[in-house]
Amino acid sequence: MKQIISFHAILRLLPLLVLTILLGEEALLGTVQLRGLRICIYFLTAIQMSQYYPLSYEALPMSVYFMTSSAVYYIAAAAVPFCREHPLAFFLIPVLLFTLGYRSLRTSMKYRELAGLFRRDAPWCRLEEDSRSFYGQAVPLLVALLAFMELAEAPSVWYYPLGVSLAVFYGLMHYKSYSGRSLLLSKKKEKRIRDLIYAEMRDKAVSPVDEDLLAGIYRRLQDYMYLHRPYLDDGFSMEDIASYLHVNKLYVSKAVNKYAKKNIRQYINYYRIMYSVELMKDNPKIKVIELAFAAGFHSVVTYNMAFKLVMGITPGDMLARIRLSIPCPKPSMHQGEKAGTKEEFSLPDEAG
Repeated sequence: MKQIISFHAILRLLPLLVLTILLGEEALLGTVQLRGLRICIYFLTAIQMSQYYPLSYEALPMSVYFMTSSAVYYIAAAAVPFCREHPLAFFLIPVLLFTLGYRSLRTSMKYRELAGLFRRDAPWCRLEEDSRSFYGQAVPLLVALLAFMELAEAPSVWYYPLGVSLAVFYGLMHYKSYSGRSLLLSKKKEKRIRDLIYAEMRDKAVSPVDEDLLAGIYRRLQDYMYLHRPYLDDGFSMEDIASYLHVNKLYVSKAVNKYAKKNIRQYINYYRIMYSVELMKDNPKIKVIELAFAAGFHSVVTYNMAFKLVMGITPGDMLARIRLSIPCPKPSMHQGEKAGTKEEFSLPDEAG
């Protein structure tokens, strides 16, 4: 069984760990002067680091790099007396620089592959981006506010209500990354968007291309998925498939479109969903959040949407059926034929 603690879970918890270390250093090394200011700055750094958490469609390595490098910098800066005495230069300015660099690189990567802009789930991706932009705008505003208060030599007592507000804000950001919600719209409206995407993504027709070649690629891909279960890695993507099979990504995409009747993300998610169904049957008391991360998903929201697309019901409903011994629905997708045969297949029963 895949471990629940994934790289995504570590990234969600790392800002909290850094915040704990910074506050611990402040308790051990801090002085009465400017302590309130530094506490506010430490919460602001945790808020800024939470902005690095990747969206559902973004690659993980860049977030790991920025999160790790910023964590090392902030902890090191807090331990140096000179940096502690000049928080404006050694904390607030790097917060802005780190944020600017991360957002600029993410934007350039977004437009590097234009095909990603026209995915069928593009409305949800756009909502995620708008949410990050909306909450990310608070970072420079808070930096400006703290800088103004420091330059104006505001009384220390002024910082504590602001520190409480920043702590609440960080809790909101942690919940945002944990749940995968946008926190721009209500749960009902987010569900409506996912339902519309679900309806749009069903039964996508793809024209056949070079059947012999694609059939061979698809057979090798099936063996890869059955024997190695690479889909349990939360960073698994079409690039990994193409690298393993030593073929162009375009051929992988065409093969999956032709024989599985879906795009590569739906194909990978199908295996993850079937794996999570087996986990449900083995342990009906398992939680949905545990299922999502054990099956390789980045968030509960993404898992719920993918699960409903495949099974027609939510994971919670499926668990309730299993607990009450009520017959469960069969997968509504991935009913394509095996390459070169008329035999249908299902997962994970055939997986080793």
